[in-house]
Amino acid sequence: MKIILSMVALLSASAFACPEFNGTYTCTSEGQSGQMEIKTYQENGIYVYETDGDKLYADGQERPVQEEDLVGTMSATCSGSSLVMNLQGDYLENGQKAGVLTMTSTVTATDA
Repeated sequence: MKIILSMVALLSASAFACPEFNGTYTCTSEGQSGQMEIKTYQENGIYVYETDGDKLYADGQERPVQEEDLVGTMSATCSGSSLVMNLQGDYLENGQKAGVLTMTSTVTATDA
């Protein structure tokens, strides 16, 4: 019984460990910049990060990703003040598999 209570306490504590990214951010990649609005909220006790209508659930569950040049899965978890995202799948060129993509990204909330 103590083990179950300890596990529930750890799971509850980790649910509150997610950073909140609310607002408009400027993202720069390969010399190009663009603005992105991010909303953070909870849905059934799970942190959700939403941008442009796309939702990222920080619950560790793999969810399908399908875009013009990528077919795979993505998952996200929280670790302290960081959001950790894992993406894996097949990279496509002209609809054909051209390679395999495996990527882990960590986003951390810091004071400006």
